[in-house]
Amino acid sequence: ARFPRVEFNGPIVGVAVTPPRHANPARFRERHGISAPFLVYVGRLDPSKGVGSLIDHFEQYRKGVRAKGRDVHLVLAGKSFMEIPASDGIYAIGFVDERTKWDAIAASSALVMPSPYESLSLACLEAWSVGKPVIVNGDSPVLVGQCRRAEGGLWYHDAAEFAVACDRLLTDDALAASLGQHGRDF
Repeated sequence: ARFPRVEFNGPIVGVAVTPPRHANPARFRERHGISAPFLVYVGRLDPSKGVGSLIDHFEQYRKGVRAKGRDVHLVLAGKSFMEIPASDGIYAIGFVDERTKWDAIAASSALVMPSPYESLSLACLEAWSVGKPVIVNGDSPVLVGQCRRAEGGLWYHDAAEFAVACDRLLTDDALAASLGQHGRDF
């Protein structure tokens, strides 16, 4: 649709995602002292990737969750190109090695991809490869398309929809498992 005059006669290039044989969720939780359910973001910590709005949405969501007597955390893994506010429940763990990344994804309740500009999310493919659902920015037609084709996640356009997506995946284990399995099958 974006390039109507381009003919696609060439090869289609795929990308392989190979999860480790044994990701260790307990190792990640113990190392970082996280016992509550958490969402994970993996990638460059940058406003252009939607990380600022993710933090804002998450802080609003967490406040509501805690008022109901529950808790949830957010883990941000990646090199930071922005100031991450000090906030209870948000763990900015910096750039991590592959083992730590896979352990974090495996330990999470869901992966969040807040970028409105993604062309393909390898992080979503990685989350699906270990059976985790994803929550993506609904302003990215590519991410929404990935979620629809995979039947592996939910999307949001604002803080209220973000909260609903989080609540659905954090309180409905059957839905989270089903979306994660669909993603893995995809």
